[in-house]
Amino acid sequence: MVTIPVVTGLKISDYGLFPGDPPGSGIDQVFEPGLTIIAGINGLGKTTLLTAILRCLTGPYDLSGDGAPNQMGVSVPDRPVALKRKPTQFFSQRVADEAESATMTLTVECDGRLLQVTRKMSDLSLVEHSIDREPRQLQGNRPSREASYQADLAGLMRLGSFVDVLLVLHHVILFQEDRPGALWDQNAQRQVLRALFLEGNDATRVAELERAVQSADSQARNIQARITATEAELTEVLKDEVGAEALAARLDAEERLLAADLDEKTRLDTLLEDLELERSRVRLEHEKSKISREEARGSVERLKYSALANLYPSMDETARLVIARILTDQKCLVCDAAATGKREELESVLANGICPACGSPPEQQQNVIGNYKFEQAKLDAVREAARVAEMEVRTKAARLQQIAAIHQATVNKSLKLGRTIEARTAQNRQLRAQLPGSRTSKEIADTLATLRRQQRDWLNRREGKIAELSELLGAKEQLISSKADTVLASFAELTSRLLAEPARLAEVRLKPRYTQAEGAVGDAPLQFPAYQAEMVAANRSGFVRRYDPTDVSESQRELIDLAFRLSLVRAAAPSAPATFIMETPEASLDGLAMERVGGALAEFAYQSSNRLIVTTNLSNAGLVTSLFGGVSNSSKEDDRRWSRLLNLLRVAAPNRALELDRTQYERLLEEAVTGRTGE
Repeated sequence: MVTIPVVTGLKISDYGLFPGDPPGSGIDQVFEPGLTIIAGINGLGKTTLLTAILRCLTGPYDLSGDGAPNQMGVSVPDRPVALKRKPTQFFSQRVADEAESATMTLTVECDGRLLQVTRKMSDLSLVEHSIDREPRQLQGNRPSREASYQADLAGLMRLGSFVDVLLVLHHVILFQEDRPGALWDQNAQRQVLRALFLEGNDATRVAELERAVQSADSQARNIQARITATEAELTEVLKDEVGAEALAARLDAEERLLAADLDEKTRLDTLLEDLELERSRVRLEHEKSKISREEARGSVERLKYSALANLYPSMDETARLVIARILTDQKCLVCDAAATGKREELESVLANGICPACGSPPEQQQNVIGNYKFEQAKLDAVREAARVAEMEVRTKAARLQQIAAIHQATVNKSLKLGRTIEARTAQNRQLRAQLPGSRTSKEIADTLATLRRQQRDWLNRREGKIAELSELLGAKEQLISSKADTVLASFAELTSRLLAEPARLAEVRLKPRYTQAEGAVGDAPLQFPAYQAEMVAANRSGFVRRYDPTDVSESQRELIDLAFRLSLVRAAAPSAPATFIMETPEASLDGLAMERVGGALAEFAYQSSNRLIVTTNLSNAGLVTSLFGGVSNSSKEDDRRWSRLLNLLRVAAPNRALELDRTQYERLLEEAVTGRTGE
């Protein structure tokens, strides 16, 4: 028989959200048999406290990386799933010091045995845990220590695995605000009934077989996808093989042309490299020839001037400059006119030794050194060097221009050829794509046959697991069905008190959708006992089946789910104490409904030493009063009620709303606890 854990104590230390009363004391709450109310306005940490209870038990693991999924899959995971960073940082992100030194310790009883677990609030890691006050040895790495703890808790609750522990915590014991409801989720309900009402080994084996069926089905579906693709490939290859010869011949011709183009492109690229080198060399020689030309021209000019000085040493400097300017620049210093003709005349006169000023022949000249022939010879030599330099400049310029033209023509040809190669490559790629693939039709057909054999193997494996699962469920169905009377009667009794409208459960047979692959012939015999809600409708006679939570109002959905959970607790542990933890649905209930819900929950709280832990945000004082049994008529009763209260107005860090209106909120809480107003 499953044991529902009884939460007996919660201690939270060094957590900024709960400084305690007095400050620094934190929270050290003992949950006595019966009712405990966690009271506080929005933002003081009611949900945080319930999450602390949950995460003390689960640690950094759950049914998925985000926690309990809104909808369960057809099978449960084979092991707990490590939580993602966000849920593991749930507590640390709420306080300034990131809960660096904060710890939380939960104490629970399971079938007379005491489990105590302490965790860091910063990351949910396990600090220690003990059974019957004997510390358990923590060995190995963090996952190993968690696995040891998980095995201990599953054993104490007499469940087949820690995954089943998580199912029971989320769908039976802890009724939080987001409320994943097993009644409305057929997969979740089936898994919860399996975990609660089958023996541990049988419950584990059913879950294993469900996963095996799903895995085999998934493999078969994956192979089917490959079969479909391979069949399509085979069809195309067979089609392409018909005209493959002509296409191959055309491709061969095109590839020869491409090869020739590529060879020519290589030749042009090499030629361009040579032309680049030649152009650089000729450009350098051209620049050198221009320098030589300028040097030769300078020599001519200097020699002309020095010749005048040598021939006519007594010539006035100004006259010499005028004549030299005409000889060198063909310019007149007197009028700045062009003097080309005059230069030729002067050169002729000087060459014959005639005075450039008066025209006297050499034999009549005085103060003249008669070396004009020698000077003319030197001048002729320098002029010849200048002429050669000028010719070299023109030659190198012409060669440079020629190389540049050849280079540009080669570049243009290379670019054009490059575009041709690109187009021919694309065309060849298209032709090649039209050819049959590297695999022949025979090879593809062999692959297809292999895939079909593999699929048959997986389908046979799937059918074998389905048959084994069907046999096991058939043999153990009576164990689940034997609880039906308790569940049905308890639900009817609870809903008669919780709801104004008559409601009941109908026992049905679910057909889990384990398989999706073609040929899933084994699904039909698989049936699992389950329940669906029925209610009387305002405009229809008799009970009407409610298949979905949208078929009822929000308050009806919550109260039906509440009744179903409490019915499961009664059926799973009919005489043993249990814990039920919930965030109250105050916002969706009217005043009369509050009284009904409060009375029904109070009755559960004081049966079999149960613990009922309920939160309230003071939005409806009537529920709190109803939970305590109505209006208090004595101070002794007042004291008893206050002793059952975890007052977050006192122990939690105050938010802005509490700082502004503490007196009013404390008055609301007192009226809710005592049931007396206006005092």
